[in-house]
Amino acid sequence: MSFLLVGHTHEDVDQCFSKISQKLKEKDALIMPDLEALISSSQTPHPKVANINTVWNISGWLEPYINQVHNITFPKMYRYIYLS
Repeated sequence: MSFLLVGHTHEDVDQCFSKISQKLKEKDALIMPDLEALISSSQTPHPKVANINTVWNISGWLEPYINQVHNITFPKMYRYIYLS
């Protein structure tokens, strides 16, 4: 697996989150409806906002298969191999 540093992926989504961040510097969003409205108004075309109530526990799923991984905030490359 290889991950680029946060904020350095140079994907379209980076610009999207940058616009949201700029809006949040101008106005606080203290409740979810305010945050949803802020996100929706952050750019054109307006992004669709959806509440996600359930997410996968990826770290729990991977835990039995990997050793302790330390200092993952620093640029490194890890290779995971499935051995049957």
